[in-house]
Amino acid sequence: FETSAIARYVDEAFDGPALQPADPRGRARMNQIISLLDAYAYRAMVWDVAVERLEKAAPDEALIARGISQAETVLRTLVSLNIPGPWLLGDQLTLADLHAASIISYFLKVAEGQKLLARFSDLQDWWDRIVRRASFSNG
Repeated sequence: FETSAIARYVDEAFDGPALQPADPRGRARMNQIISLLDAYAYRAMVWDVAVERLEKAAPDEALIARGISQAETVLRTLVSLNIPGPWLLGDQLTLADLHAASIISYFLKVAEGQKLLARFSDLQDWWDRIVRRASFSNG
């Protein structure tokens, strides 16, 4: 629950390009995406799929299947909220992109995550762009 508050503080307190849209509609869409990710993506994609698959000696396949189903709904919704452009909100890289990237990076550590993201070409293209950024480390 600290991530959003810390990210907004860092964006506002330090020099650098703005990571929050200047217009109220853009900020609302950014917050909507972050809320979607917090409420529906984090648990399903990170814990129910990636952690379950990577860290459990006997992973719960039913839990993973439910997580993949939830992840598919999240990715479909994310596509519907996406504004045309290189980033989730169009031409501006925002906190929504950074929030999504951290969650999706875990999800892509497993084959199921890679396979599912590949079905969403716009998001796969977005991912390919964000991982090429010097500020992003997927290690």
